[in-house]
Amino acid sequence: EGAWTWMSAESTEYSNWGKGWPLTAEGRRRYAHMNWIDTPQTRGLWRDVGPDGSDWLLVRKAIIERDPTPAE
Repeated sequence: EGAWTWMSAESTEYSNWGKGWPLTAEGRRRYAHMNWIDTPQTRGLWRDVGPDGSDWLLVRKAIIERDPTPAE
């Protein structure tokens, strides 16, 4: 909890969090998304989101990474 990692367990040397983000203490915010609000101060910065946040219902597109190896 509170530690952001790639699902592949690769190192996270790069991040682009917006000011004040991530809000990991607020519930189940386990996903990151790129901010779509069209202002120069926030455009393209990351925010965290989860099913208990209001932004969750606004997400319409996503990139999903998964292991192509079948589970045993």
